[in-house]
Amino acid sequence: MTRGAAKTFGMMREPGHRLLVVDDRGYAVVTDDRTVTLGAVDEEAATALLETFLAGMSADQRVQVMWLTARQRWAIRTLVAAGVTLDVHGAVMVRGMPGLPVTYIPSGGYG
Repeated sequence: MTRGAAKTFGMMREPGHRLLVVDDRGYAVVTDDRTVTLGAVDEEAATALLETFLAGMSADQRVQVMWLTARQRWAIRTLVAAGVTLDVHGAVMVRGMPGLPVTYIPSGGYG
């Protein structure tokens, strides 16, 4: 099992977590109101996963999609198009990387 697969498996043990998948192109671990993590090979798959998560939300429901940077423009566009109000909260630490991969939304607890 790869390190990434082990992390995803661990996340799925948490109560309320569910897995969304775009075959061979991406995955997202989500709860009823939050993306835990999302990773995809391209922006089209990443956008489809985020749209699927948002499709289950009511118009007045508060959702959390955290750890975004300016590089995740696809996510920002998708959230704004869905009517989600964006709030800015501090920095995202990337441990020496030049930035997060474009089609990745990390989890605070699992990296």
